[in-house]
Amino acid sequence: MDTNHYVLFEQAEAYRQQDKLEEAGLIYSKILEDHPDHENSLNGIRFVVYSLNPKKALKILVELSERTQTNPCIQFRLGELFEQLGYKKKALQTFKNIIDRQTENVEVYVRIGTIYREIGQNEHSAHYFKKAFKLDPFNDRVLTNYIDALHILNLDEEIDAVVTELLKVSPDRTDTYLQIGNLYKRLVNLKMAELYFRKALEKSPEEVTVLHKLGSTLLFQNNFMEAALVFKKAKEINPKFSPVVSGYNYALEALVKENK
Repeated sequence: MDTNHYVLFEQAEAYRQQDKLEEAGLIYSKILEDHPDHENSLNGIRFVVYSLNPKKALKILVELSERTQTNPCIQFRLGELFEQLGYKKKALQTFKNIIDRQTENVEVYVRIGTIYREIGQNEHSAHYFKKAFKLDPFNDRVLTNYIDALHILNLDEEIDAVVTELLKVSPDRTDTYLQIGNLYKRLVNLKMAELYFRKALEKSPEEVTVLHKLGSTLLFQNNFMEAALVFKKAKEINPKFSPVVSGYNYALEALVKENK
């Protein structure tokens, strides 16, 4: 970076320290036009566009992106701002531009899928959530969004395929069975949720989280006797875990009412 740009950078830093963020942002932009990968200016403009009000930040980033190919992190913020201000199509295009350069960016696939869902294009939404799932199948956010998208489209076979994929990738992890149980519970398929929570319990019989998930699912099915036994075991392992204590008390109260 030449002397003139060093001077500009020092000026931008001074403006930032004085809380003159718009002025600082314009100077950082000027530097980045000529030096798109200047790390300190990228850090500076990131600070500015996350601190300014959305409309002012958007103006700076739009002008910068029109003059030079911006860093993917800056492009991501531009997409966020378009989305936040209701410019859904521009947000989609911005995020897709990032994918052209970063084909394994899970967060961007999720953002695209989310926007398509918000505008009612559920097939496109499922398509992008599936791409995210293929890259990071055990990411809870990815998984729940993808399953929700498939459920909206009534693609039960695809949901079964997701379960198969999870078991194929990691068949021996307790967390795999927990996640599958959570998915079925989210879909209100309590019998299948119970089945997978029991499988998780076989892997980790002393794991309080697993016991809690199974006990809760049994409660939802009004199986109060077994729920009480499951919660009792969890309470013996960790008597300070309040959800287990609450579940145990609720199951006992329900049993009393049931037997009156």
